[in-house]
Amino acid sequence: MTEPSQLFQVIVDKYKSLESPDFHWVIKEHERKPYRGLEQCLMSRFSVEDITDLNNDVSCVLAISPEGSGVQWTLKISLVGPYAVLLRETGARGWDVYVQAESDARSEDEYWILEACRQHAIEVLRLDVLKTPIGLRLFDTDPERVRLYQALFSDNDYLPGEYDAEHGA
Repeated sequence: MTEPSQLFQVIVDKYKSLESPDFHWVIKEHERKPYRGLEQCLMSRFSVEDITDLNNDVSCVLAISPEGSGVQWTLKISLVGPYAVLLRETGARGWDVYVQAESDARSEDEYWILEACRQHAIEVLRLDVLKTPIGLRLFDTDPERVRLYQALFSDNDYLPGEYDAEHGA
């Protein structure tokens, strides 16, 4: 399991600076499609749609669903390095949205997605790691709220599930 200190180094290497980060690499990296193999693997079993928003995301964001049903999961695969977060999109609240490991999986499909990530050498990061603060300057996230999640996946002020948990939704 990758430690926060290792992630800090990967982040600094990619952004070049925490105080004045370079974002020019994001579009080039997304266009390179570094996770094409994993995406094709997922498409062999699921309906997969790339819903990446390059205005905020520094990851490939995939909406995954069994054929003929609504979105069940969102898989964010970092463009910073081979790291992912798997989010359950089935009405889960708060921190229950995270599928961090096989022990969190509630279905054969969730086990399958986690295993596909592992087979493609992409580490699904744990929430305690994602919540680690980092002094990266971003556009949308308040400086005191920037955590490894924002640096690796998406410039949104809240982590998935966090807003609901804090605001009782």
